[in-house]
Amino acid sequence: MSDLEVGRIGKPFGIRGEVYVHPDADLGDVIAPKVQLQTTSGETLTVRRAHWHGARFIVAFEGYTDRDQAERLRGQAVSVDRSLVELDEDTLWVADMVGTAVVDVNGQPVGTVAGVRDGTAHDWIVLHTTDGRDCLVPHVAQIIDVSQIPFVIDPPEGLLELE
Repeated sequence: MSDLEVGRIGKPFGIRGEVYVHPDADLGDVIAPKVQLQTTSGETLTVRRAHWHGARFIVAFEGYTDRDQAERLRGQAVSVDRSLVELDEDTLWVADMVGTAVVDVNGQPVGTVAGVRDGTAHDWIVLHTTDGRDCLVPHVAQIIDVSQIPFVIDPPEGLLELE
C-alpha cells in the first residue's frame, strides 16, 4: 500500500506545539487522535489532538510541546497509509488511474491518463493522447467509463480536436 497526502502543515498555533494543518478537501477527515501521519522528511507523527478551526485543523502531535518544535514542521506534507481511508464503491484513487490506457468506443487507442485535476462541478482527467497532446476530459460517466480497463471514452465532437 502507498501513502496518501492528507494535508500540509502550516504555521504554529500558540506556544504549546500545536500547528495549523491545511487538509486535502477529500481526505482531511482522517486527521484524528491516535492517527499516525508520515511527513515528507520521513518522520512519523502521532496526532494527540485535532479540531477544525475554520477551513483548517489545529493539531497537537505527541512529543511536540513548544512553538520552536512546531515551527520545524512548517511546510511539510503529511500522509497516511491508504488502507486507513475508505473509498466509496464507485471511486478510484488518482494514483491508480494515472498511466491507464484509454480507448474509444471502437477499441482504438486514444491515449493514457496523465493526471486528474479538481474541478467545481466535476473533476477533469488529463488525457495524454497518442499524438503527444494533453487534453482535459470532463470526468463524467457520459464521456468516459472508468469502470473497466482500459477506460473507454465517447467524446462529444471536438473535445479531442486541435484548437
